[in-house]
Amino acid sequence: MLAKALNAHPPSVQESNSTASTHGVGLTLGGHDHLYYILKGVTLWEGYDVNEKVLGAEMDEGDVLVVKSGADLRDLSEFTLELEDTPEGSVTKKLVKSIRDI
Repeated sequence: MLAKALNAHPPSVQESNSTASTHGVGLTLGGHDHLYYILKGVTLWEGYDVNEKVLGAEMDEGDVLVVKSGADLRDLSEFTLELEDTPEGSVTKKLVKSIRDI
């Protein structure tokens, strides 16, 4: 999965295996493939069950942050990202501390 290769890990993974000293991305956003889902790495999303099986998310193990927003402006995602600073000298300056719906 591309998100894993890019180190788009949720806070639960960052706690035990920080990617602050590696290059990568904090969150993967996708759209226009006609699918809407939030992967298990996003732990709180009101009205959405991240544990429900979804086409396109069969390999979801809760270890990446991905939000897919559907297509043609039918399913838009609006959310709040909370970021935290990384230690001095880290490659990455901020890590995603939490992501939640508005």
